[in-house]
Amino acid sequence: MIGNSELETLGDKLQTTLVELMRCREREARYREESQALLCGVATLAQAQSLEQVLESLILALKPFIGFEQADVVAWEAVGGSTHLSTQPDEVGRTWSLTPLFSRAIEGETLVIYDPAQLPELAPLAGAPGWASVMMTGLQGPGFSGVLICRHSVAGTFDLKSKAAMQRCRPLISQARGMAEEVFWPISRKYDRAEHEYPAELDLV
Repeated sequence: MIGNSELETLGDKLQTTLVELMRCREREARYREESQALLCGVATLAQAQSLEQVLESLILALKPFIGFEQADVVAWEAVGGSTHLSTQPDEVGRTWSLTPLFSRAIEGETLVIYDPAQLPELAPLAGAPGWASVMMTGLQGPGFSGVLICRHSVAGTFDLKSKAAMQRCRPLISQARGMAEEVFWPISRKYDRAEHEYPAELDLV
């Protein structure tokens, strides 16, 4: 005969198992939703015909995963960069200096900035609307070196879970890079060939 203490222990184990089962089902449902959203993002990227469309489609696809309010794409050349595209048009054209922080992001590292006010690169913007929480990662393409900056007006929005979500979206970012290569590499090659063609102007001399 099973005593009361044994029944209580069995009940506790059963309750723990049920809770874990519910968590597993929630994770499975979440991953299934993410997979579906990623597929939709890939389909949207496939329709892009320009660099701006590729970047805009990527931002749109990433937003449900990352939960940012605003996003900017900073394009880099040599030791400086400027905001090439943003969900806030007023941010386009903002200039940036290439620092070790941005270099890490360009190389593909995902960085979560818990307190932007503590970093010289972001301190001037820490009090501006939408810059309380920041996460950034690199975007590379043919002839294009960039950083995606995700922003939120609530401090602490981005954390290690956000970073993990960005890492799970890497296949989508790679797809965007592939689309950029398909769109722009043939164009760049055409101009490369044109540079070595016989100049027609010489026939007029």
